[in-house]
Amino acid sequence: MNLSEIVSITNMPGLWQIVKKRTDGMIVKSLLDDKTTFVSQRQNMFTPLENITMYTNDEPLELKSILLTMKKVSKTNPPADVKADGGDFARLF
Repeated sequence: MNLSEIVSITNMPGLWQIVKKRTDGMIVKSLLDDKTTFVSQRQNMFTPLENITMYTNDEPLELKSILLTMKKVSKTNPPADVKADGGDFARLF
């Protein structure tokens, strides 16, 4: 699965994987619960993750480059385990 197959859909929570494209919309599958549904192009907008850009203080960065950087950094500096922290963040989960 690549970023062009994953979309954000207006008025629908979560991320969705494209199963099939149709002329009047898309058949998509939820990444949260694997439910498949048809979504009309007339009522919703589709944004593939490959088209998302994060605007920073220096320059705009594509989401793909941010995710690749996070993957490289996590090998040498893994993310903190907020559940084991015992601080304020632990209460959120």
